[in-house]
Amino acid sequence: MSSSDGRRGERDRLLLALSGAEYQRILPGLEILSIPAGQVLLSGESAVNHVVLHENIV
Repeated sequence: MSSSDGRRGERDRLLLALSGAEYQRILPGLEILSIPAGQVLLSGESAVNHVVLHENIV
């Protein structure tokens, strides 16, 4: 993990696989969410607008 490109503490392997430039490009659109168990993230009729990368899964 590199602290020079803002990844200090990053645990998601997909995000860690990005180059520093790619990571910096998407960083402004990333946000940490707390999603309660049982929360529906997508219904069958919805378009996919977001990607959820799990940091901790129970």
